[in-house]
Amino acid sequence: MNGKDDERYKILKAFSESRYIYRSLGGLSKETGISKENVQMILNILINHELVEQANRPKGVRFLITQKGRQIIFN
Repeated sequence: MNGKDDERYKILKAFSESRYIYRSLGGLSKETGISKENVQMILNILINHELVEQANRPKGVRFLITQKGRQIIFN
């Protein structure tokens, strides 16, 4: 696994271990220690692979893990 794969897994794991369903870009960045720019880039990749979805919430854009994304973490 290369560094980018590790970061993708780290972000998916942050979703699965959170008490929140919807996560913000800043929250994911803070929790994983990955810069906001890199988190945004990785989220775009995860969205394209249908592992994460983007939602417009009252407090702004949020992200949530999909069932497909959960399967990667728990398999």
